[in-house]
Amino acid sequence: MIDIRFSKHFTTPSYQADAVSNYLAKYSPIEQPSYEVNADATNIGEGGGVYNRLGRGYPDVSGAYRSR
Repeated sequence: MIDIRFSKHFTTPSYQADAVSNYLAKYSPIEQPSYEVNADATNIGEGGGVYNRLGRGYPDVSGAYRSR
């Protein structure tokens, strides 16, 4: 598994969309709740979420993740 983090403020760029989606489908931390940040980032951590499912992955997941 690759250790990926997600930005609280920056959305997933288009070139990362497939890699982030595939990563979350395979490695989504079920025991940790997520949130989807709104446009002005006033809901960071809403509902006890610990990561932003819509956030930009870093390090750059488009280069780190390969579908198998």
